[in-house]
Amino acid sequence: VLQRSPFKLSYMGFPVSLMFRCLMPIDDVSAYCPSIHTRKSRHEKLPMNRTPFQALACPLDGEPLQLEGGTWRCASNHSFDVAKQGYINLLPVQQKRSTDPGDSKAMVAARQRFLAAGDYAPIAKALSQAVMRHCEQAETYSCLDAGCGEGYYLRQLAQQLPDVQALSLMGLDISKWAVQSAAKQDDKHAPISRWVVGSNAQLPVQSATLDSVLCMFGFPVHGEFARVLKPGGQLLQVEAGPEHLRELREIIYPTLKP
Repeated sequence: VLQRSPFKLSYMGFPVSLMFRCLMPIDDVSAYCPSIHTRKSRHEKLPMNRTPFQALACPLDGEPLQLEGGTWRCASNHSFDVAKQGYINLLPVQQKRSTDPGDSKAMVAARQRFLAAGDYAPIAKALSQAVMRHCEQAETYSCLDAGCGEGYYLRQLAQQLPDVQALSLMGLDISKWAVQSAAKQDDKHAPISRWVVGSNAQLPVQSATLDSVLCMFGFPVHGEFARVLKPGGQLLQVEAGPEHLRELREIIYPTLKP
């Protein structure tokens, strides 16, 4: 059963109401924040034992993908090239509901500016602490951010977990602009994560290969999350609570739903 813990912040004078949901017991998320390492400067190098996740699956037939040069290929010879920015597009046209799904380029840039200001840093710290508590027994801990946006939470996770903990990371988003932004902010020669355009409705990930799935203000598809998680795996889901930016919504909308 997912346990819910309220997490309260403020932004521009408006209270921010969030719900932190986790398969692991969490009593008070905010209590975990002080024990996390402080955020590193963007100019500091990340630990060397952060590697891109490898167990990708073909979005067309579900078969394992293998990297051959700059192309991912399955046994049926479906192939997907790595873009020059370093990401892979595993969202075939038949899985799209529009020509350019997800956040626009302008929306991604706006979110990047907001997150860079540090207003949601306490959430990233609490998230990292929850992962840290779960990954103590794993030699290499594999983690997917399903709906990664421009990669903020994975970058924070890579920075805040102890250097001795090896991580295998993957960020996935349905917006190519978001994934492109995340890949551009990574080290092209030594990336910390695999950046993939794809859908939570049909994750291009092999079954039972992940220790953890993050869903940060995204669109959860719990059946798919369960499929890709290993036995004993962890789902960390953060979503807006009922009072999230209520004062601002009261200005915009004539009535609010209960």
